[in-house]
Amino acid sequence: MAVVSRKLTFFQANCDSFSQFIQSSKSCLRIGALCIAIASPAAQAQEATPSNPVPPSVESPPGIDATATATSTSEATAQSDSASKPVASTPMIDKEPIAHARDLSVAFREASEKVLPAVVTILGQTKDIDPTQEALGFIDETDPNLYDSVGSGIITDPSGLIITNNHVVADAKRVLVRLYDGRELVAQDIKKDRDSDLAILKITSPDPFPAIPLGNSDELSVGDWVLAIGSPFSLDSTVSAGIISGKGRMLQGMIRGQLVQTDASINPGNSGGPLVNLTGEIVGINTAIATRNGGFQGVGFAIPSNRVRWVTSELAANGSVRRAMLGVRSDRIPQGIANELKLPVRGGAYVIQVTPNRPAAKAGIKVGDIITQIGSQPIRTNMDLGEIVEQMPIGEKTDVSVIRGKEKMILPIQLESR
Repeated sequence: MAVVSRKLTFFQANCDSFSQFIQSSKSCLRIGALCIAIASPAAQAQEATPSNPVPPSVESPPGIDATATATSTSEATAQSDSASKPVASTPMIDKEPIAHARDLSVAFREASEKVLPAVVTILGQTKDIDPTQEALGFIDETDPNLYDSVGSGIITDPSGLIITNNHVVADAKRVLVRLYDGRELVAQDIKKDRDSDLAILKITSPDPFPAIPLGNSDELSVGDWVLAIGSPFSLDSTVSAGIISGKGRMLQGMIRGQLVQTDASINPGNSGGPLVNLTGEIVGINTAIATRNGGFQGVGFAIPSNRVRWVTSELAANGSVRRAMLGVRSDRIPQGIANELKLPVRGGAYVIQVTPNRPAAKAGIKVGDIITQIGSQPIRTNMDLGEIVEQMPIGEKTDVSVIRGKEKMILPIQLESR
């Protein structure tokens, strides 16, 4: 308030000074006009011929000094000459960047308005309560004071299917869902997958819920605008904007699979909330941050929506996630081998270990082979190989394309469950 007060005082002081200047200028203009009006034609002629060495006599009206009149007339003429000169035009403001900014603002607003009704706050009760009170029915499951953890989620089906992170509900004995309209409903039928850090849960109501479907994360590019929506620090329905900062990120030992990186603010409580594009499609589920101080430092991660779709479909259908297995360990192609074979380093997965009696060993894959394709899907890196294989149907027979030495081979293979 103090700073605002000084600014107001500053502008008020400038307004007072400007008013005095205007009053003074008006007085000068009135005197100048009077002098011009009463100047004789002879005086005007003198001003018109300044090279005449002998100034003609000037007859002035009573009470008016001729010298002052001539001087005033000269000044008025000078002012007239100055006024006739072209005045520099004021630079025009380029309105195109402002229009672009307004368009972006409208896109943010429309995407937020579309998604927010389907975003929920998830409260978890992780601490034990008195079993006697619970047995006697003294515990109100809809009492927010019963819950001690907070996260976010997104309704993806009007029937009440919610997607969130596993770590949001992993230790919860009860889960309460707070909707955008303020209703609070107890969650049911919670299914979790620790490896992918995803979970689904259900809420019920006589009326359908607002829902947002999953989009296609394969269409994301680095630099695309995105919005992270959730309940950071229990602040429901918070929206932050950023871009896709990177793709194919890995958090070894924490979350299985590749992640997208974003600089949209993700803080405690955002976990499980959606990352959406400007058309309001879910392109990821916010899950983690990289930080040195426990707070957001511009590096956040989300699980891509295409992976979310596969994991949650498995949870809904089977209660757990079934993963196919090849039976190899792989790494990036060594630079020397890539140069020798004239391959890009990201031109396949280099096999460094084959597990006996597993599909790869049975198919004849050997250490040193470079896997370049499985089924119809090309393999660029060892990370691609693991992610593609585990989502393939278990028991399905397919072909694996490999490079062995300088020979290209196609080997039939049948995938097994992990």
